[in-house]
Amino acid sequence: MAKKFLPNVSVKRLRDLEKNEKDPKAKTILLACIARKEGKRIAEIARMLNRHHNTVRGWLTRVSEGGLKRRYDIKNRGADCKLSGVQTRQLLKTLDAGPGSAGYETNLWTMKLVHAYIKSEFGVEYHPDSIWQLLHRLEFRPVRPRPVNPRSATPEEIEAFKKKAQRMATHWGRKGHRILVMDEAHVHLKIVPRTTWTRAKNPTIPTSGMWDRGRVTIMGVIGDDGLNYFDFCDTGNWDNTRMFLLKVYAEFGRTLIFMDNASCHIAGELEKITRQTGGGMQFRFLPKYTPELSPIETQWIPCKNWIYSTPLKDARHLAMGLKGAISRGIVGIVKMHADYVPNR
Repeated sequence: MAKKFLPNVSVKRLRDLEKNEKDPKAKTILLACIARKEGKRIAEIARMLNRHHNTVRGWLTRVSEGGLKRRYDIKNRGADCKLSGVQTRQLLKTLDAGPGSAGYETNLWTMKLVHAYIKSEFGVEYHPDSIWQLLHRLEFRPVRPRPVNPRSATPEEIEAFKKKAQRMATHWGRKGHRILVMDEAHVHLKIVPRTTWTRAKNPTIPTSGMWDRGRVTIMGVIGDDGLNYFDFCDTGNWDNTRMFLLKVYAEFGRTLIFMDNASCHIAGELEKITRQTGGGMQFRFLPKYTPELSPIETQWIPCKNWIYSTPLKDARHLAMGLKGAISRGIVGIVKMHADYVPNR
């Protein structure tokens, strides 16, 4: 038996190879080869190595037929790309240019659209999974498109505002004004839970009336140096906005507040507050439909996550609880954009 298996390889050489082998699987295969050369049966070797006898038989067969180099697995490099180098470069150029360059009436690539383009342009049929791998190999990544309001400011207007905001923040900051950004968000105190604990097999949850009561409005400001102030009201109208702004003035004193163009932000009324405070409160509006310019917009995510995961009775408990969570650091305050940080 030993003469038939690797007749030109001695047990001593196998032991030397096994002693110096670093690969765990190759080391195990060499142990199986040594045992086989010593005359042991496959069933005995399988019990000794705690492997299935078919696995051991496969190891010995491939080493016997392919030599000791077959103690290593042959890595499958996968199928060759169906597209040539020239075709791949053309595909990459078209993908970068967008579907419109290929005659499609859309500006977003999908896997089905890429599949159709490759088939019609190059006559090559890909499996959908292979399209995914091809796009990843070309360094494309799936992203969720963000809708853009057609009435929003142009990129040129946004860049001009950022430069202007920096100048304003520096100017008013040197005069002793705190730089703040303001926004509002709405929260429902009663929501339908995603999961619930019950003994019933198929529970039903009545949803009528869950969304028509218990809604409150959060108004908040954050500053460049970690300042923040939040308050709650029943709705976001001008009267509540005016009361909130006066509370902010009492809390921080002289301030420059950036805010969006919400209906409750009335320019004429804001000018009255500016005169009432002797210029202590200054207001500037963000470009239209540009929530990405307001850093406090992302503050509502941690706030709402905390609200919806905390049992609360009413708006008063909500206000007290959220303020306490912010002061204890449970709800973190986001950082201000660099555009609103004054160069003092």
